[in-house]
Amino acid sequence: MKVKRMLLVDDHAIFTQAMTIVIGRVEDVEVAGTAGTLAEGRKLVFADEIGRLDLVVVDLMLPDGHGADLVAEIKATRPGLPVVVLSAEEDLRGALEAGADEAINKSTPLPEIVSTIRRVAG
Repeated sequence: MKVKRMLLVDDHAIFTQAMTIVIGRVEDVEVAGTAGTLAEGRKLVFADEIGRLDLVVVDLMLPDGHGADLVAEIKATRPGLPVVVLSAEEDLRGALEAGADEAINKSTPLPEIVSTIRRVAG
């Protein structure tokens, strides 16, 4: 079974740590890296510093900009790389308009978040 490698871009350390633990229990997905800003996310996606990625999970509210900008950049330069937006923002339409494959609210139950990540990762 091929393990899907994901990058998690979110500025809340407690959230990224918790998601890393939860995803670590999923046998076919692993967190290959985390980033707390758009700049760090761009570096990890486009400089390929962490190797092959199969999915990027992006928060919309980041300290140096809006996550939809990163979504649009990924879709423009690496259109085959799936992106899931996972955010506390109520209106997620902008994320989908930017090209996100899926957009879900952080208040979604954890099993549903994991299921969405696995489905979008393929």
